[in-house]
Amino acid sequence: MTRNHRQEPWLHMHSCILSLTVGVAIMFATSSTSAFSHGASLWKHTLQRSHRSKQRMFDSRLALAAESSFLQEIEQRALTVADDWSEDVTDFMDSDDAAAAEQRLQKVPDMIAVRAGGYTSAQRVRLVLTKEELADALEGGRDEIAQKHAVLLCIVADLAESDPLPNVLDNIGIDFSQVGDVIVSNEECAYVALAPEAAKKASRLLKRALTKTISIEAVDPGFQPEGSLQELVVQRLDKRQPKKRR
Repeated sequence: MTRNHRQEPWLHMHSCILSLTVGVAIMFATSSTSAFSHGASLWKHTLQRSHRSKQRMFDSRLALAAESSFLQEIEQRALTVADDWSEDVTDFMDSDDAAAAEQRLQKVPDMIAVRAGGYTSAQRVRLVLTKEELADALEGGRDEIAQKHAVLLCIVADLAESDPLPNVLDNIGIDFSQVGDVIVSNEECAYVALAPEAAKKASRLLKRALTKTISIEAVDPGFQPEGSLQELVVQRLDKRQPKKRR
């Protein structure tokens, strides 16, 4: 009995040492696992950031290539016009693209690009490429050229109960390349700038496409529309929901 009693402290100490060793091992394993997980997370984040950076660089190069191609086409069309003493007109484009094209056309002697957007301060415009002498020979000058290639329609209808105008224009088959600014003044009046051919089609088809159409008429030259400029995109609509008043 005495011998067994003397061995108990050694057994207790051995048990404590064993427990301490196991505890240290667990702490080390846990710490290692945590460090590995943290390192893996940092590596994953670095890879994702690198991928996003490469994607932005790729998108930027595509945009530059597209812009370069666009400007080269404009310059070539201007050279053709200069040789033929004729006139050419582009699709509608954003103001920034128009400014870039105008700068590029400075390389072509005696050529001008007249902005045609339906009104003076239009954001989306067409560029009419022509010889400067031809423009100066017209009685109305550059204003006459601009008025010939863009029409501003005044639309009076129940716009609150109609689909958004870009949707309506798309539904009646008018390509957005032939559409300039879309300006909504209120729930009953809006203005749309269009190429002349598209304006004729819109004047005929919008009467049925809009709700309670009262009139669709071209405004007089020099008129300046007021209202909210609409983004030229087709919106996804939920036909199950009642139309919100816009």
